[in-house]
Amino acid sequence: MMSKNDKFYRFFVVYNHFLKVLAIILIILVLLSTSGCMESKKAITIKATIEENEVPLITSVESKIESIPALKYPKDIQPNFPGVYVLIISGNNRVNYWTSIPYTGSGIYEMTTGLRFDINEGETARVIVTVNDENGDRIAINTSTIII
Repeated sequence: MMSKNDKFYRFFVVYNHFLKVLAIILIILVLLSTSGCMESKKAITIKATIEENEVPLITSVESKIESIPALKYPKDIQPNFPGVYVLIISGNNRVNYWTSIPYTGSGIYEMTTGLRFDINEGETARVIVTVNDENGDRIAINTSTIII
């Protein structure tokens, strides 16, 4: 029979306590890490059609609202020169993160931009798509509107 003074008994008690604390810590970490995975945020996906003869011409701009998991939410993207840029304007403020993709000529360009600020449901925002050259100068622009 083991007594409370036995070394093995004391080791077992300490080890058992350690495992309980470790299990509680792991459960808390799992809950905290998965809570961000379940949350989703509004983002705007833009599809711009660009044709080019001598200079680019943005012939259409389509946009739609999507829900994206918080862990995959788009933030600021490094500028591309030449590049296709998108700005979302609501209430005279730019509300999206800096978003651009490289410009490679005629084609369909798709971008997803995150919103830096919450926009009220039903509010209208202006979607501006530009093509900027290697110097950063705007060489084409087109706009559309979206209801958030």
